[in-house]
Amino acid sequence: MTESSWDEYVTGDDGGTAADPAAGAGTDTIRDEVLAGQAADQVSDAATASDWSDWNAATGDDATTSANSYFEAATEAEASGSSDLADEYISDGNMELGVAAGGYSQAASYDQTASSNLEGAGEDYGSLSAETGSDDYATEATDAGAASDDYSAAASDYSDASADATLSADSSDDDS
Repeated sequence: MTESSWDEYVTGDDGGTAADPAAGAGTDTIRDEVLAGQAADQVSDAATASDWSDWNAATGDDATTSANSYFEAATEAEASGSSDLADEYISDGNMELGVAAGGYSQAASYDQTASSNLEGAGEDYGSLSAETGSDDYATEATDAGAASDDYSAAASDYSDASADATLSADSSDDDS
């Protein structure tokens, strides 16, 4: 891009000189566009991370349900005198709890990613609000911040669920 066309791009006219970026006069529109684009990208990335979190959490839930079925079968096998079969069911249940722990751990990671993305979007929207005086950007900043907090809390909950699944597997190993 030639210097004159760059000046035109920055200032929006073809007769003036490029505005001083530090002064913020001619570059606010471009900066605002960049910030708005970054914020939108971060919101989109957060939505993708949220989808992956949901998928991994569902995997954890399914594996937990499966583990519980194995443990019920182990109880029935033990009651009928088949301790070897009960041990196999406990082993299978523990493997499923391992899958559950992994699913919940991944869900926590994705939710933390979503939280970070939304935090960044909130910062960009906050900058836009300060620069433009727009209440819409202020609302977006507040909403992104609240959603970031929600995802952070969900990440903590999934981390706890992962630890619980791991402890349950360890506990049932001790019982067998």
